[in-house]
Amino acid sequence: MVADAAYAGKELRGLPARVTWTTRLRVDAALYDLAPPRTGRRGRPRSKGARLSSLTALAAQVSFAPLPVRRYRKTATVNIATVRCLWYGTFGPQPVIVILLRETSPAAAMTPHWSPPTPSPDRLRSFTGMPPAGRSKS
Repeated sequence: MVADAAYAGKELRGLPARVTWTTRLRVDAALYDLAPPRTGRRGRPRSKGARLSSLTALAAQVSFAPLPVRRYRKTATVNIATVRCLWYGTFGPQPVIVILLRETSPAAAMTPHWSPPTPSPDRLRSFTGMPPAGRSKS
């Protein structure tokens, strides 16, 4: 399943193991290390490890590997890193794989891959039910 970040919520906890959910990570996502092994002491075992740093700091700590990808009918090389962790607020104790993608050139990251066509002002008026500029309704 592929969904927008708006669909990432507690409802995703308890999905069957055969379901793969792909979504964009929210900027405010709190990521944690996997739960540590049981200590053998009394009490409830820990359900999550230490909190990971922000996404920016996390991207600075991991090592990226180049990977060729085909998108928008072009092949480009991007750098990818993966982090196995817990997104506890959304998926609970279910481990997730966070994929970090970095463009190979800063210019490529700044260039939009697609932008919607911009209609002329006359065309915008006709969509809203207003007559085009300079014409009467008769």
